[in-house]
Amino acid sequence: MSQCRGELYRDVRVAVLVDVQNVFYAARDQFSGKLDFAKLLKKAVGKRALVRAVAYCVTCPGTEPDKFHGSLKLHGYEIRERMLKIISEGVTKGDWDVGITIDAIAIAKDVDVIIIVSGDGDFVDLVEYLKTTGKRVEAMCFHGATANELIQSVSSYQWIDESLLIKQTEDRSDTCAAGDAADLSFTGDV
Repeated sequence: MSQCRGELYRDVRVAVLVDVQNVFYAARDQFSGKLDFAKLLKKAVGKRALVRAVAYCVTCPGTEPDKFHGSLKLHGYEIRERMLKIISEGVTKGDWDVGITIDAIAIAKDVDVIIIVSGDGDFVDLVEYLKTTGKRVEAMCFHGATANELIQSVSSYQWIDESLLIKQTEDRSDTCAAGDAADLSFTGDV
């Protein structure tokens, strides 16, 4: 008995790991837009089986990201959050590179494919390691805001384009987007 192509994909287990700050700022800087995280997840997974979707967020002290985080949770994301560290006046640190790497290695045993949603070249070593364990590693990122070495290292990649952005006239009731840095609870340079 043969299966159609769509049914075969349903057996492929996928984890989606989203570097929220990376893609938030890329959407803002490249398109002056806001990324729809619900559409992003749907496009990333396709007809495959989603095992986990994790959004890695940085929270600025004194802000409440409840609305944005609630929307992410509503659309199937787990939230990993850390506070922005203020190292000295004007210098901040708030990235998730090590956390995403550790989680990807831990999650890898439960999935066939790991999708990294980021353009950060710091993930190349992670990609290379995961591929040696037999995992397919995909990237979703913005053209022009992605390290070439990341594109060259992954099994495949998809560009995030305007189709995944919130349109100004779009009904936002079923979308999941960070509206501005306050919604994202992040300010400063990372």
